[in-house]
Amino acid sequence: MRLLAISEEVTKKGMLGFLDFVDRNREIRDDFSIVIVKGNSAGDILQVNNMYKKSASLKLFTQLTTMQKDWGGAPDIKLNDYVRIYNSQGQTPVLAAVKLAGDPKKGGNVENMKSEQPESQVIVDSLAVLKAGKLVGYASLYEIRDMLFVQNKIKSTVITSIFGKGKFGYRITASKTEVSAKDLNGVPNFHIKIETEGTLEGTDIYHNFKDIFAFEGLEDSINKKMEKEIKEFINKTKEEFNADIFGLGELLRDQDYKHFKQYKDNWDDGYAKAQIHINFNSEIKRSGLRKDPAIMK
Repeated sequence: MRLLAISEEVTKKGMLGFLDFVDRNREIRDDFSIVIVKGNSAGDILQVNNMYKKSASLKLFTQLTTMQKDWGGAPDIKLNDYVRIYNSQGQTPVLAAVKLAGDPKKGGNVENMKSEQPESQVIVDSLAVLKAGKLVGYASLYEIRDMLFVQNKIKSTVITSIFGKGKFGYRITASKTEVSAKDLNGVPNFHIKIETEGTLEGTDIYHNFKDIFAFEGLEDSINKKMEKEIKEFINKTKEEFNADIFGLGELLRDQDYKHFKQYKDNWDDGYAKAQIHINFNSEIKRSGLRKDPAIMK
């Protein structure tokens, strides 16, 4: 077993009690992926043929794993993770959400598997937020990456930013996040420090990259972009979901349990008023095989 697909209709009604059977059954493995299917029935995505894997579930399992490792666009949440987070006092569980692009009836045809441009395919679309086993909303692919940055789960990704009149790509090869949590005067405070390093991926900026301080402006651009993006997503989780999907409550419990005890039965209240500070630091180590841009001024 590699995949458990759940229809959106089931999550909206809060009918996830059947997961107890899956979790309790000794004959079912517990390292499979779980996805929420948007717009179609769960069975539709399991009938889509493709050229990569004979089984639709094997293909989607690989797709989710690759998405998480190479870009940070999917949460690596298996059954044990979901059950643990669901029962925690300071975190709300999430699951990857997928959608079917094209005609589901043509997805099962052999021709769909042979085509380089299939008429039907499954796309990792977003992130489903499940509060008390019930769907409360979705987050975008970029917001999934923001969440994984906070959780220290980014392995590799590419950030595109603007410097001057041009754009550039920053390939992250290493990322580390440290979070300090403490309750100050009745208000939970979190300081999130994200340290990254990587390489220049590509650019249309005419810039002297031979200079010792050549990357400072680019790094500053990345830092401001990501701090703003992560802060906006945190505010969204407060206002739209009223749910701590980052697990900050669990960190407060670990680091300041004396004050967390007042929130342990309703961490949502503590999260709603929490002060969260973001510090994103990027370091471009090298520019690749070329110092100057391929297209000169």
